[in-house]
Amino acid sequence: MDADLIIIGGGPAGLMAAKTAAEEGLKVIIVDKKKDIPLYTKPCCSMLLLEPNYHDENLKTDNGKITFLKTGFSVDYDGEYVDLLGSMRFSPSLHPFTIKANPYPAAKVIDKETLAKKLFSQIDSAGVDIRPSTQGIIAEEAKDSVSVKVRDKNGEKDLTAKFAFVADGVSSNVVNRMGLNKERKFYAKGLALSFMLEGVNFPYPDAFVAFIGKRFTSAGQFYMVPKKMKKFGKDNKVWELTFGVPTGMDINPKEQLLKFKNEGPVKEWLADAKILEEIGCAMSFYSPIENPANGRIVILGDAASFQEVENQGALMCGYVASKLVKEFLEGKRDSLDEYNEFWKRCFEFNHPGVVEATARTYAIHTFTDEQLDYLFSLEENFTTPGWINHCTCADVIFAAFSKHYEEIKKHDAELAEKIKKYSSIAVDAALNT
Repeated sequence: MDADLIIIGGGPAGLMAAKTAAEEGLKVIIVDKKKDIPLYTKPCCSMLLLEPNYHDENLKTDNGKITFLKTGFSVDYDGEYVDLLGSMRFSPSLHPFTIKANPYPAAKVIDKETLAKKLFSQIDSAGVDIRPSTQGIIAEEAKDSVSVKVRDKNGEKDLTAKFAFVADGVSSNVVNRMGLNKERKFYAKGLALSFMLEGVNFPYPDAFVAFIGKRFTSAGQFYMVPKKMKKFGKDNKVWELTFGVPTGMDINPKEQLLKFKNEGPVKEWLADAKILEEIGCAMSFYSPIENPANGRIVILGDAASFQEVENQGALMCGYVASKLVKEFLEGKRDSLDEYNEFWKRCFEFNHPGVVEATARTYAIHTFTDEQLDYLFSLEENFTTPGWINHCTCADVIFAAFSKHYEEIKKHDAELAEKIKKYSSIAVDAALNT
């Protein structure tokens, strides 16, 4: 047998799982298709969301650590943070709508590459067998073991272990080859492309920022988030500007980003901006896997999720799964069913109605530019309390609009009815806007 545990994927979930398992004395192999495993190559807002009890957890960030107070572990982190007051959305005429957290901040943006490099150095020091440029193909369970097929420059080979974790991220190819997507509801596919920009002149406090309306793009959405990343120089704030769009539309993401930067409604904010890097990815939206721990194989983090588990959720998944494997090997448990209980409790998209509520965030794209400008200007600097939370932001936004329902009804009865019925939009219809 090659190892106690084989991990496919070297993102936050896989790296945290490898670190935890190695520190528990397990023999670990981790494979990843990237040559430089910690390198930041896919768009990610990289936020630690600080809403109390989000993912049934509370975080503390100090003394070079990110501490998970309820799950009971910490992660070393020596990168910078950018504190966000909340989220801001701009209508076509640039009326702002702000969801503002109290207490401040709503989130802390991390340097994801710095976090990954720290974890990577720790698993290297702990003796983990690290195999870059190696693609995980499929994991299959045998009697009291698992077989993992991998491919590297020398071809395909089968590795064996007592357990395997599949942590190759959203749109997991391994999950698909294992046939697990057949049991999930498919909603939509999308593309995301990001420019890393320096020299952005954003005239508001730091926030997660989205631009809503056809004036910005006929389909999809632009959004951006500020970061401090070591790779671009100490204290050099950059903004990750992203364009996301459903697949199958006749839209070139790079052309859209360049047009937005150079000719769009906020071109003054971006007039001095320099493109430092371009990254992108494809993604598929499925319903979450109900029981990601099955026998001796665990589907970790984003690979089992509806959309994503966030970086903090990925770290939680890796830690909890490895701890349970250690207890199994010590004879303290006879299954990993507790991981499924953890998964269903901590990740909100497993709760009734939450996938639908999350998708309703995109329902706002069904409004015309004129309707959006009207709604966003119902109050001067329209601000409502709340957090950065994909699962609840749609309900927060429409609840704020609904406070003006009678005023809206007098102005436009059809618009008032549309607000009243926004919650009836189907998940796949919302995601395909």
